[in-house]
Amino acid sequence: MRDRLIREHGTADNQVLWEGQTPLLGDASFVDDAISKVDEWLAVVEADRRAVPLARKIIEAKDDAGVTERCVAVDGADAPLELCDATVDPTIFSSPRIEAGGGGDAPVNGVGPAVVGFSDERLDCETMPIDDFAYAGQSFAEVFTPEQQDGSRAAFSTGVCDYSKPGHGFQAAVPWLTYEDVAGVVIYDGEPMGDPPTSEYFAAAVAAARANSGTRPSTGGSSPVVAGAGALLLAALGTRPAASAGQRKVTRPRTPASSWAGASP
Repeated sequence: MRDRLIREHGTADNQVLWEGQTPLLGDASFVDDAISKVDEWLAVVEADRRAVPLARKIIEAKDDAGVTERCVAVDGADAPLELCDATVDPTIFSSPRIEAGGGGDAPVNGVGPAVVGFSDERLDCETMPIDDFAYAGQSFAEVFTPEQQDGSRAAFSTGVCDYSKPGHGFQAAVPWLTYEDVAGVVIYDGEPMGDPPTSEYFAAAVAAARANSGTRPSTGGSSPVVAGAGALLLAALGTRPAASAGQRKVTRPRTPASSWAGASP
């Protein structure tokens, strides 16, 4: 992000980094503190009535608002920035493309004089033949053996990233949505909205439909249809539990699933 700001605007002084020991979050206090600090920062900007560019007001308002880089220790207390340089910065991961020569002080396409930097915004880069890419000031043929050259051409048959060009689909940022015209006058025109949508409570209707159809929710026993089929099967086989000597047949209330009760002493 910082490299992108510098590339586009020549400075990143409007960016402030807060770092802490909690992965991804930094510190739990940042959530509330950041909102309060940005509000104080913008209040100073709003009070600045000088006829100077807004970008200059934002940068110069940092000191009056007390906005500075920040490092927080594991106990939540503010600490010297050097602590986060040693504990946080080593955990900021790079990317395969950067490590392959697409970031930092790597000269563009191996020849420079410009460097690629850490903007890392080329998700779909323009390509160039691998033979045209320089490696530490040496040509492709000077660095690799003939066998290695053939293997590299096969592996990168479509070429390698050309860092002298922006990636595919690169465009200027789309400005924020506004409801004002070019003169700053709020636009009140447009198509009126229709009637608000309505909802219908359908649980009662579903229960009534189940009652009328003789079905029941699937959270209970077997379906009456299945139970009826089981009873017919027993009748067809001519089987029926019988009470033997010393036993009595216990009849329990029949459930909708229609089951036989077993014998008990």
